[in-house]
Amino acid sequence: MTGSDMNNMKMQSLMSLIVPAGDESVAMFIATVAKALSSPKDRVVADTIGVTPATIANWKRRNSIPEEYQAWFKSTLVEKIVGYNRIWPRTELEARIAFLRLLERTNGDPYDVGEKGALAVANSMPGLLALSQFVIDRMYSVCADEAEITTEAVCDLLIQSMFIARNADHIRVFRH
Repeated sequence: MTGSDMNNMKMQSLMSLIVPAGDESVAMFIATVAKALSSPKDRVVADTIGVTPATIANWKRRNSIPEEYQAWFKSTLVEKIVGYNRIWPRTELEARIAFLRLLERTNGDPYDVGEKGALAVANSMPGLLALSQFVIDRMYSVCADEAEITTEAVCDLLIQSMFIARNADHIRVFRH
């Protein structure tokens, strides 16, 4: 298996966490998203996506998110988690360790912005921690074998998510 094949598999794994699994409760998924956006309220999720809270309630009732909004989650959710969190989130130890591994494995520049990498990370540290916790929460929701949930696996998914996260408004200013 080539390095490109491995990266494609990791990106597919990341994408599978960013939308609810086929048999997964949309209500639980939305609750996890709301937590990652620093609020227990569906309204924050609705406002972030650009829909009404009634739309979110309909998704929960039907236990289904329309394809066009699944596409939004895949393309934009990571960026919003990193961008919306300015207050330090409550995170588990494994989320903090995965975040530290991310910094270690990317030489302190996970967004790949160059000499201003440390500034970009410092500017978005609460968001990166929230993203790390989100990945862990989602892994616990969808992984059949909890032994697969390791800090290294979380770090791999965080690395894959940096391509999306670097598009957050407050990170763009640091890019090359």
